[in-house]
Amino acid sequence: MNQLLNEAIHLPEDQRLTLAHRLLMVGEPHASEDVEHAWDLEIRDRIARYDRGESRSRPAGDVFSDIDRRLCGKQYSYKDPFRVTIRATLFRDGN
Repeated sequence: MNQLLNEAIHLPEDQRLTLAHRLLMVGEPHASEDVEHAWDLEIRDRIARYDRGESRSRPAGDVFSDIDRRLCGKQYSYKDPFRVTIRATLFRDGN
């Protein structure tokens, strides 16, 4: 196990992230087509509301800090390397 970890640590960042994602997906239960369809509709609705100015985005660090505070009663400081604004062109283009 340690050898695998050591090899993974030395992968380029994009390959480490891909590996991490694939490992996490192994443990995820398979969602039914009905669930997938319902989420697709929800995502499209959220994007449409955002585009109409009916909702807004927040920095990821703020979101994660709020979650930590609610779940653990702790406050962490997240440096915000990205913002939680998902512009899903996949859905905007009608796919």
